[in-house]
Order: sequence, then structure tokens, then C-alpha cells
Amino acid sequence: EPDRSSRNSRLRSFYQQGQVESDAASVGLNVDPCDIDGAGFDPEVYLSKLLQEQPLTSLMAKEQQMVDQIRQLDSDMQTLVYDNYSKFISATDTIRKMKSDFHRMEQEMNNLAESVSAMSQQAADVRQHVGGKRAELKRLAGVSALLHKLQYLLDLPARLTELRREGAHQQAIRAWQQADRVLSRYADLPSFRPIRADCLAIMAELRAQLWQRFNEGGSGTESGGEGSSGGGAPDARQLAELVDLLGQLGESEADLSAAFLRQADPRMQRLLGDLEAQAGSLQDDVLQFVDQGCNHLVSELCILIAVFGDIFPSPESRAKLEAYHESVMRSYLAIVSKRFCLEARESGGTGDSLLVRACDRFHRKLQAMHRLVTEGELSVRALAVVCDAAAERAGAVRAQLDLRLTAALSGLRSQLATAGARSVSLPQLMAGLLTELVDAVKAALAGLQAFLATDVSFSLKPAFRERFCVRAVRQELLAGFLNHQATQCARLAQLSPTPPPLLLLLLSRYCLDFRNSSLHYLCTLADEQFLVPESPQAEALVTPVSELSAVYSDSAAELLQAYVCASGGTLAGMLRKSVDARDWLQGIEPRSVRAVVKRVVEDLAGIDASVSSLYDEAPSGGGGRGGGDRSSDSSASRLARRPLTAASRSQWSATPSTLGNSLLHRLFSDKVDLLGPAEFGRASVVSGVVRLALKTLLECVRLKTFGRYGLQQVQVDCHYLHAFLWRYVSDDSVVHFLLEEILASAAHRCIDPVSMEQSVVELIVERD
Repeated sequence: EPDRSSRNSRLRSFYQQGQVESDAASVGLNVDPCDIDGAGFDPEVYLSKLLQEQPLTSLMAKEQQMVDQIRQLDSDMQTLVYDNYSKFISATDTIRKMKSDFHRMEQEMNNLAESVSAMSQQAADVRQHVGGKRAELKRLAGVSALLHKLQYLLDLPARLTELRREGAHQQAIRAWQQADRVLSRYADLPSFRPIRADCLAIMAELRAQLWQRFNEGGSGTESGGEGSSGGGAPDARQLAELVDLLGQLGESEADLSAAFLRQADPRMQRLLGDLEAQAGSLQDDVLQFVDQGCNHLVSELCILIAVFGDIFPSPESRAKLEAYHESVMRSYLAIVSKRFCLEARESGGTGDSLLVRACDRFHRKLQAMHRLVTEGELSVRALAVVCDAAAERAGAVRAQLDLRLTAALSGLRSQLATAGARSVSLPQLMAGLLTELVDAVKAALAGLQAFLATDVSFSLKPAFRERFCVRAVRQELLAGFLNHQATQCARLAQLSPTPPPLLLLLLSRYCLDFRNSSLHYLCTLADEQFLVPESPQAEALVTPVSELSAVYSDSAAELLQAYVCASGGTLAGMLRKSVDARDWLQGIEPRSVRAVVKRVVEDLAGIDASVSSLYDEAPSGGGGRGGGDRSSDSSASRLARRPLTAASRSQWSATPSTLGNSLLHRLFSDKVDLLGPAEFGRASVVSGVVRLALKTLLECVRLKTFGRYGLQQVQVDCHYLHAFLWRYVSDDSVVHFLLEEILASAAHRCIDPVSMEQSVVELIVERD
């Protein structure tokens, strides 16, 4: 232990001596005796300072800290000693090995020196014996080398033939190129002329063989030998090898580039033909179709472009390549567009995700190809194909919606025609139709959102957004379908024969409810789901909601007017037939109201019930007498008679004096609009039906000649109608005016205008 500690102290003093001296020199006299790590550390001063300044707990903590540091330093020093000891041992072993190696090397150097001495002695002996014949030997060596070259030239035709037969075309061409320099230089010598002629003939056969294999599609290259098959379409790399060989034989770049593209074309056409055959049917998966086109045709075309560019770098050849590439890509894009459009039309809603994946894969592949071929804007054209496919899919969805609308209208028409007004609930039918078509539109929009998935490469392209979201979905699909729906409903009003009147009434209310509740909702939903921008450009491409709302309002008004005409026409037909079928001159005294008049009132009650189930009273401002309180949910109250006053009794007395007063009253009364458009309200609709029926009755009366009893029958019928029709009209002055016109016309056409007593008329009406 004393030896070890003394050795450690000596090592420490040796390694730290220079550092201590430099530190002392740098700090000079400014030495801190309390710096435990400094060169001027004084333990006594440090200890006394600690005892004076620190409490007992701090002194104990400081002691423990110093003990830990001492232990750590001892451990580090021990580790240092062990490491140095192992290094000393390794150095000792190395020196020992070097000693033994030096002994062996010394022996080998002695042997080498002896060998060099022997070689020098032998060289001296050789110089001594052949020194006088050196020039002759040099001449003979030159003659020998020349003879070997001549022998190579003499054997060259046979060697070229053998290499050509083995398919080693590259070696044959290299051998010919090396020998042709000599043969061309001495071509005028008779001994070299036949050799060169034979070689030229062999190389001509080789050139012809290469052209033949080139024309056969690139098979039979150096690796394939003569026995390789030459059938099938050419491979671009094999063609490149043949082009390189023919170029070494002196063929021009223009001829080779044209032949290269010409021989690559059959393979491209075969691949295009395979794709064309698949594009016309849905037997193969569209993803497989895209993979076949991308992995075969597009990959082959990329290889062709890369190889062609490496072999033919001239601008003329590049122009040929661009023209050929444009031709192939035009055909390929047309085929892909055809298949995508077929898939979009025929696949149905279940194939949307598959079509989107196929479009995405196709777009990514052509984007990668666009990095290789910058000409032709492949990325833009690929996006155009995808846009066409997406738009075609939107068009197919639109066609499905049109069929859905047609089927819904046909089913509704059949249901109304078979069930009738009494056994069906018109509000339920209308609500069901509205829910069905709105849900169909929402489902169609949701299905098309697959084209806007975040992992789809083309979904964020501005061109795709404009073409698909704005034009195809928002305008052509949604706005087009909504406009078609309104137009299709309005077209029913123009059909001949006229559809069931209830269908016209229901569709009129459907157009109003769709305009009020669903039109703005669906347009807003499409704008939000498909991110339609609120820009002037986008607004110029889509139909505004206000315009669609106007279309639905016009369709509802047209359908309602058609319903009025159809229902009024039915009642008018009944009245016209009854007038035409009766002999008004030879009739008997009336004892009752005619049955057709009663039937008209009953049918009008049914019309009023149907209209009341869908339409409330008209908005304020369309008043007149007999407002909303005239209607009732009870059919009995609808058939209630209107009580007659003394003034009203005198109106139905067809004496000559009363007829004259009626004429004066009509001359000075306001003009009544008989056939004005119907408003969206119960009273307005039923009033239109009543006006049309009474106007028809008036015209039929004007065409007949009446006897006394015929006039009295008209008087009874008019009194009956006046007693019941007042509840169905918004302004009973119109009914009163028309009935007065009917009675006055009958009186003017009567040969004996004697009216029935009013009390008798009232008795007959009350009895019926």
C-alpha cells in the first residue's frame, strides 16, 4: 500500500505539474486559499472559515459531501490505473511479437537478397551470350507478331461466321470494326482484297439477320441466339439492343428511330386492342381494367420513351417520339374514358367506391408518367377523363332520379285512379311523395361524395371541383332534376286525355310544399356537401334558388288551374248532356229538381272536401262575401240551404217586369271575371269550378228554345243551385250573376215566358 500510494502521487504530480504552474502563472498573486479546486488552496484557512461561518448541520452535510467526492475520486483513480495497466500489458505483448516478427523478416530479406543476386548473375550471363544477336531477335519478334496479325486476318471470315452462328453479334461487330481499319488501308493489295470481300459479305448477312429479327419484333438478340422465337409483339429493351447493333453497323439514326417506333407499334396496338375489348363490357372489374392498362400499356410506353430518349437524342427523333406518344395516349385516354363512362352508367349505386378507386389509380399513374413526359399535359388530360367519368356518374344518378320520379308519379296516378277520393288521404299521399323524392335526392348526393374523399388524389383539384361539384352535381343533377320535376308535374296538366283531377290537385300542393320546405334545404345541402364556392363564377354557372322557386310556383299554379278546368269540365259535361237530352218545348210542369242538378251539387261537395284537405282558405286580400266561415267539416252543413229573403224571392220570379229590371241591373252592374286564374286557397279553387260549370250551363241554355214549363224547370234548378252553391264560393255575387244570366237567357228564348210562383218553387226545392 505505501508503494502504491507513492506511485499514485508521483503520477499525479507528473500529470498536474504543468497545469498547476500555468494556473499559478495566470492568476499571479490573486490566489484564493479557500478554493478547494484551486492551486493555492489552504486546508487550515478553509476549515477555520467553515467553522466560523457554517452551523453544525451545514458542516455535517459538507463533510458527507466531501466524503462522497473523495470516494468518487478514489474510484476514478482506480479505474484509471486499471485501464493504464491493461494498456501497458497490451503494449508489452505487441513489442514481444514485433521482436519475433523482425527475426523472421530478417531471414526472408536475406533470402530475397540471395535470389536477386542469382537473378543478376543469370541476366549477366544472358547478356554475355546473346549480346551480339539482340537486333536479330528483335526483328524476328516483330516478324512473329506480324505473322500473328496476318493469321488473325486470314482467320477473320471464319471467326465472324462462327460468332454470327453462335449469336454473339456484339463480339462479331467489335472484331470487324477492329480489323476493318487494317483491311481498308490495304484494300488495294491482292492478298487482302478477298479477305475484306468475305468479311463484308458476312457482315451484310449479319446486318440482314439483325434487320430480320428487328422486323420480327426484337427476338433472337445476342442472349437469345438464332434459335429464339421471333413471334409476338416487340419488347422495348430488345429493340434497343437491335438498334444499338444496327447503329454500330452504320445505319442512320433517322431510319433506326422510325423503324424503332414502327416495330414497337404492334405491341402497343395489341395492348390497346385488349383494353378496347374490355372497355365495352362490365365482365371484368374496372380496377383490373385500370391495372392492366397502367401495368402493361403505360409501363411499356414509359420504357419505350426512356429507351428511345437514350438511344436517339436528336431533336428530329424526339419530335417523332412525341407524335407517336400523342397518338397512343389519345387512343388510350379514349378507351379509358369509354370504360369509365360505361361503369358510371351501368354499375349502379354499389359501384361508386370502386369507380372512384379506379379513377384515383388511373390519375396517380398518369401523374407519375407526366414527370417523365412533360409534353402533352398528361396530368390535365387524365384529370379531364376523371371529370368526364364523375360527370357521367352524376348524369346516371340524375337519370335514376328521373326514373324514380316517373315511377312515383305513375304509382300515384294508378292509386288515385283505382282508390278514388273517398278512400285515400290526400295529405298522406302528398307527404309520402315528398318524403320519398327528398330522400332519393339526399341519397344520390351522399353517394356521389365518394369522389370527394380526402385520400383521392384529384378531389382537391380546382378544375375537378368546378366540373364535378359545380356543373355536374349542383347544376346538372340537382338543379336539373328539380327543374325537371316541376316541369314534369306541370306537363301532366297538358296531357290529353287529362289525368285524374285529384292527381293534378295533389301535385299542385306538392309543388307548393316542395318550394316552401325542401327546395332551399336541398340546394343548401348540396352547397355544403360539395363545397360549392360562393364566387361570381360559380353563381354564373348554377341556377339560383329564386329562379327554381319561381318555376315551382308557376307549375303549382298551372296544375291548380288544370284541376279547376278538369273538375269544372266534368260538371259542365254533365250539365251539357242533360240540357241537350231534354225537350224544353214539350215538357210537363216541373214537380222536382232535375237529378243532374242534384248530382252536380253532390259532386261539388266532394270536390270541396278534396280541396279542403290540401288547401286552406286563400290569403287575406282575396275576400268577397262568403269567406272562410262558409266551409265546414260536415258534408251535411255543406248541403245546407241558404234562407231566402223577400228581396231574393223577387229575383227568381221570371215575369216580364222582373226580366226587364234584371236587364237594367246587368247593364249598370260591375263586370264579373268569370274565368280568372285560381288562387292557392279552397274558396278560390271551388269558385273556379262553380263558375266554369255555370258558364257552360249558360251557354247551353242560350242554344235552346224553351216552352213555359221548360222555363219553369230552369227557374227551379237555378233556385236549387242558388240555395246550395253559396257555401262553396268566395264571392256569391258571381253565382248570383250567372244564375240570373241563365234564367234571363231561358226567358228570352222562351215562347211563353210565364214563371212559376215563388212559393211553389220554394216548396219544390225544400222537398227535394
